[in-house]
Amino acid sequence: MQSFTCYLINLDKDTDRLAFMDAQLKKLSIEYTRIPAIYGKNLTEEEKNEHYDKKGSTQDDLNDGELGCALSHRVAQNKILTEKIAYGLVLEDDVTLPDDFKEILEREIKKNKHGNEWDYLSFDYFAYGYNFIRLWIPGILTIAKHKNSRIERYMFTLSSCIKFIPLFFLLTVEQLQISIYRNQAINPLKTPSFAGAYVLTNDGAKKLLSVSKKILYIADRLPIIARKQLNLKFKIYTPLIVKQLKEVFDSNLHTTQ
Repeated sequence: MQSFTCYLINLDKDTDRLAFMDAQLKKLSIEYTRIPAIYGKNLTEEEKNEHYDKKGSTQDDLNDGELGCALSHRVAQNKILTEKIAYGLVLEDDVTLPDDFKEILEREIKKNKHGNEWDYLSFDYFAYGYNFIRLWIPGILTIAKHKNSRIERYMFTLSSCIKFIPLFFLLTVEQLQISIYRNQAINPLKTPSFAGAYVLTNDGAKKLLSVSKKILYIADRLPIIARKQLNLKFKIYTPLIVKQLKEVFDSNLHTTQ
């Protein structure tokens, strides 16, 4: 028996991904329910308008793949809520899981008595600690390169250098967190969320759905909003043990392909 219900989000056309995840989950003795992912490219304009609040969104317009991904995760979250699931593990179909993943998951659920520690436990998240610098610096250089004039490049680079000072302090604290607190769930300073692998309590599903009655954000960003607006108790497991195999599988769910 497992103390959680596992949901695997998978597009009908992605049979190779399904085979990969099926073999992996069977090896780990994790029973799962497949959720047919919503292919955003197949949505009609009426369906898009029904689910997506383009005017209310505070970010750039979602492409078809991002909208389909957000809707697919909402299906999983709604099942956790309406079927009164205590703990729901939600997986995308391009993640690799460690051999002891089930044991880790059962241990963290047992520690989370009555949901007092977390509503949302992420196993797949954006670069945390000093790893963030490896992404931040190339991003800044790319943006600066595309500025129209030398003075604009200079001013942007200068402002970025100034911003880096408090950022470095934040990243240092994060690095200390992941160095000191190993093999456990920690409360991160910022919300470094991807949506490839996470565990959600019933109360956590309710909070996420409360801020996604109309799609306003990509699936990765939703926990950030729920944490700010509804005090979603968000934690990450350290060290990072789940990886999305982007070099093996193209990101079909998130793109318009």
